[in-house]
Amino acid sequence: MAGLSGVERVEFRMGEGERSGQVFERWEAGLSEAYVPLAVSPKAAPEFRGWIALGKYQDVELSTLGATRQRVDRTKTLIARTDIEMLHTSIQISGHGRLYQDDRVAEVGPGEMVFYDSTRPYHWEFDGEWEMAAVQVTLGRLRDRAGITTYPQPRP
Repeated sequence: MAGLSGVERVEFRMGEGERSGQVFERWEAGLSEAYVPLAVSPKAAPEFRGWIALGKYQDVELSTLGATRQRVDRTKTLIARTDIEMLHTSIQISGHGRLYQDDRVAEVGPGEMVFYDSTRPYHWEFDGEWEMAAVQVTLGRLRDRAGITTYPQPRP
């Protein structure tokens, strides 16, 4: 998916002779390539499916994605692996999710939106099938456009 312009859709599902763990590994790699390094943990589901439709347009990346039950983590270790600083915006289209960041929890349902920062640990929990639209932009670009010269440090 690297170097995309326009839109590309990638689907992840179990194929003949493939274990669900193999599909999850491909899903985790796809999410990490499309967004920021992430760790994905399966939740009991009969068969995993997921998809990402991603378009990159100059300073903004737009996508829709969806999958079955799972937990998605952005840990301190994963944050340390890259210097990418992104502001993520997620708009829930279907299903429900919970976003945890900075000792806060956002229960997100269809039509609801959350903003979160890739430079601080977070995790999503999805207990059923879900779909969302996502917009991400680099924090540096936002600072430049807004004329912000300093940025508050994240809480410990």
